[in-house]
Amino acid sequence: MARITPEPTAAKAVVARLKGTTGAIIDQLWAAREEKRNLESQVKEVEQTIKEIEEMLMTRLDAEGMDKATGKKASVSITTSVVADVQD
Repeated sequence: MARITPEPTAAKAVVARLKGTTGAIIDQLWAAREEKRNLESQVKEVEQTIKEIEEMLMTRLDAEGMDKATGKKASVSITTSVVADVQD
């Protein structure tokens, strides 16, 4: 018994229906990029908050004369290092 194979153009049409049209795929790409753009703006906001908290913490530790402190979930320490700057 011979197998009947679909014509290539018919198979392509089925795949296109399953995956979506070219325009629909382009719209999906745009939506994903927009989502990424929104998430990146949220990351920038969180990074700014982290920077503000770090500055506040450094000021507090300096005022209290401390170089180490711990909380219930994390600890911080201030370390200094000397870097040589050799010039001719």
